[in-house]
Order: sequence, then structure tokens, then C-alpha cells
Amino acid sequence: MALPFFHAITGCDTVSAFFGVGKVTAWQVCNLTGDELTHAFLNIKFADIEQIQTSEHFKIIEKFVILLYDYKNYHPPNTHGSINAARQFLFVKKSRSLKNCPPTNDALLQHLKRAIYQGRFIWGTLSKICLDIPPATNWG
Repeated sequence: MALPFFHAITGCDTVSAFFGVGKVTAWQVCNLTGDELTHAFLNIKFADIEQIQTSEHFKIIEKFVILLYDYKNYHPPNTHGSINAARQFLFVKKSRSLKNCPPTNDALLQHLKRAIYQGRFIWGTLSKICLDIPPATNWG
């Protein structure tokens, strides 16, 4: 498992956490998804900033976030790949408040960019003497 990236995406000092979702729940969902999520975590941090949202790894992480909010009961048809559809389903059909629904696709993209920035450029360069960190303005 890519533990540093898992820690960053589920909330750390510089990246926000998902509302109402703790590390234990995230770990349980991570164990449900298996190697597919680990592979996505390991590879998305090397994606170009313009290609993050269109990558197959983003879709896997999107499914992970959907499961974070309703991993015990979430099985509506035809919405497994869309976080916006899952958000709508939980809000309309299950009468959840918006704060207890997953983020929108665009909000998830910004969250993921912050997690990638933290894991790739901050934690990933700790062993270097002279850091070459890009400005954070493009990373969510």
C-alpha cells in the first residue's frame, strides 16, 4: 500500500479530510478494494497535472471516495463510475445532507491535486538537500 499517499488523501496537516470519514473507515474501504487502489495510488502521483482527471487511476480513486461515504449500502445501478451521480443518489434517495455526501468531481480533483503535491513534492523530496518544489498554485 502506498501509505504516505493514503495518509495525504484521507487527510493530513496540509490536505483536508473528507467530512465525517475517519482513517479507520478509509482503511476498511481500502481493504475492500484491494490491489487496484494501491496501484492507482502509486501511479497517479506521477501523472501530469493536465491528465489527472482523465486517467484510469482517477476513476479508481473516485470509486474509493464514493465507497467512503456509503460502503455498506451503496449499490445503485449505473452510478458506480460517477461521483456526481453518487452524490445525487445519496442526497435525493437517501436524504443525506450535502455535507454527508461525497465531494463533486471538480472538488475531488482539487483535493487529489493537493494530496499529490504533498506526497510527490513535499514528502517525496525529503531526502534531497536542495528542494526543487514547484509553486503550489497549480496543485489545488
